[in-house]
Amino acid sequence: MQNISNTSPNDDSSENVHAFLDFLDRDIQNNPQNLQTLDGDLISYVQSLFVGEEIDIDAPIDQPFPKFGSAKGLVKMSDNFDEPLEDFEEYAPSS
Repeated sequence: MQNISNTSPNDDSSENVHAFLDFLDRDIQNNPQNLQTLDGDLISYVQSLFVGEEIDIDAPIDQPFPKFGSAKGLVKMSDNFDEPLEDFEEYAPSS
């Protein structure tokens, strides 16, 4: 099978894309039995999402991929996050 990645890694995002495409390539070669044809209705639906849109698959991605840890501090768990929920008490083991 031909390697589908024609990009040369020059930054973190293209390295990630390259690594992902390599992963897909290996998985397809090692597990061809998992490949399935796409349903015609799904293809039509996806195509309908882009009607009137011009797509250049060679254009660079405008936004960089998020970096690991970039959302640190943006999510706060409540102090009682791990406490049992009252709605599920009847399903909990008795103590």
